Amino acid sequence: MFNFDSTLIDSSNIKLWMDSNNWGGVLKNLHQTSLYPAVKEMLDELYKLDIEYAIVSSAPKGYIERALKHHKLNFNYIVGQHDVSMQKPSSEGLGKCHSHFNLEANECVYIGDSDIDYLTAKSAGCKFFGVEWGIFNEQKVPKISYRNIGEDVLGLIDTSLESNEVNSDFIVNKGNHFCLGYIMLTNYV
Repeated sequence: MFNFDSTLIDSSNIKLWMDSNNWGGVLKNLHQTSLYPAVKEMLDELYKLDIEYAIVSSAPKGYIERALKHHKLNFNYIVGQHDVSMQKPSSEGLGKCHSHFNLEANECVYIGDSDIDYLTAKSAGCKFFGVEWGIFNEQKVPKISYRNIGEDVLGLIDTSLESNEVNSDFIVNKGNHFCLGYIMLTNYV
């Protein structure tokens, strides 16, 4: 599961509109946003592996959906600002996601760019990884590379899916599904 702004897309060029809650200005200027390097390739790789992924963000869901459409990205589930009563670092948004995917919090992974994202995952009881360009005061934040996520995911699962052998620190076997955080890999054996 991913945070959105500054995790998947670089929205720094529209930050003034965002900070002033001028969502009309934000939507008119989506062309000024860009994907971070290797985001599209990483999501394509997860899609090829039949892994579902989600977004939990403090931004409005309508903006997220329009930005995803602009960048030609699809997500299985989105929790935005108005889907929760308490914003991050409350665990409410992550809770909605792990409930949606029928997972326990400790079976989930959240990827973000800031201490708020780290604290959100920690308060929810989820594992956390920071993006390489994130800014963290917490020195223990493990970083993840989008360029290597396909290898990282494949490295967590025994190459023989029929064996159902799984690294339990990262992947949970739920019957006929393998789950990476809020991400599910269906095993069609």
